[in-house]
Amino acid sequence: MPNDDLTPEPWLDEVLPAEEPASESDLMVALPAAQPPHPNIWWSLLWCFGILATLYGTIIVAMIASMVGSDLYARMRGEKQDDSQGGIVASNRPQSPEELERIRAAKLARVREDLFRNLAFPMFLGELVTTLLAVATLRIFVGRNWMRIVGLRRPGLLHVALVLIAMPAMLVLPNMIHELAKYIGVPHFENPEEFAQMIGGWSLGFGVLVIGVGPGLSEELWCRGFLGRGLVGNYGVWLGVLLTSALFGLMHLDPAHALATAAIGVWLHFTYLMTRSLVVPMILHMLNNSLAVVGAVVGIQEDAWQKNLESAAPPNPFWAVVAERLNDLEKLANDQPYPMTIGCIFLLGGVAWALYLSRARLVVSAEEARIPWRPDFQGVEYPPLGSVTKIYRPWPGWLASALVLAGVIAFVGCSYYAYVQP
Repeated sequence: MPNDDLTPEPWLDEVLPAEEPASESDLMVALPAAQPPHPNIWWSLLWCFGILATLYGTIIVAMIASMVGSDLYARMRGEKQDDSQGGIVASNRPQSPEELERIRAAKLARVREDLFRNLAFPMFLGELVTTLLAVATLRIFVGRNWMRIVGLRRPGLLHVALVLIAMPAMLVLPNMIHELAKYIGVPHFENPEEFAQMIGGWSLGFGVLVIGVGPGLSEELWCRGFLGRGLVGNYGVWLGVLLTSALFGLMHLDPAHALATAAIGVWLHFTYLMTRSLVVPMILHMLNNSLAVVGAVVGIQEDAWQKNLESAAPPNPFWAVVAERLNDLEKLANDQPYPMTIGCIFLLGGVAWALYLSRARLVVSAEEARIPWRPDFQGVEYPPLGSVTKIYRPWPGWLASALVLAGVIAFVGCSYYAYVQP
């Protein structure tokens, strides 16, 4: 990954914010105004439909092909499936309604198990196709320097540390928004138990790859990198971030989940703009999804182990501890939402202020005679190679550092208060 983000010496002290006009009084020629970047809101809506069609279309086609292939392979081997499999016994005698219901439930459970088993590779293929399509789209519409323009660069270590410190609040607050949305009657059709059953049969590594890494790459390239660039460039930072986050939520389809996902999207986009690195929201997105996978897979493994102590293997001790802590945090948020909300606000607020003060910014030496490079639009674009404009990441200062520490203490304190409540 290219890394041309050189941190300048202290004498490079002239800050060039992106919102300043792209012309200088000493320019020899007047430069024409650049056209707003693609896409605007209407094109973004069409792109969202296309992304979803590509993802789910690939999954459906691959799943049908997988099931047909499995059936043909079974027929070639001469295998037959009869109703006696899975404990379903056919009989000519009249059956009671209870027996018929048991048979239907067993058949439905077997169909669902087959469906979940055959869904693994199609989901992996769907994420792979949408990721490759995102890269191709960025190359076509943004240009050959798309990695520099969308900020696909290594972030500063300080910024990585700050966003990881805020990770617990990022996990808890959207979950509470989700629960609140369901409580006030926002429609929801996602079933966490079915999600756990679906990925519970996968290996932990494969689940993290498909549910964690895949969406972390594809959705960030699409939403923050492509759609976010166009919407922020067309409508400014505030409205652009809100529109991008709203579309990010809507792409998850479930209304209650969409509200929680939109809230995560605002935080992801904020970290993206402050760090000027698309890698940061990618890391956070991957961690958020991967931890959900850990909780689901370990939960299924523990249930199987407790029911079959002799035949089933226990879950990995480390991941079992991680899943237990995540469950504890979720339980605290559900049982005591008010103190947990206060803790999350303090933690996110302290980290947000530190990120803002240490945000990656464009600077140029005050003594530099050459005309500095400026981006055409607000965003995260890096200076081209050889430019006198550089990226500067200042230290946020002791006050901001103290506020981060205070946010951590407040979150821990609120969590402890929620824990000791009856």
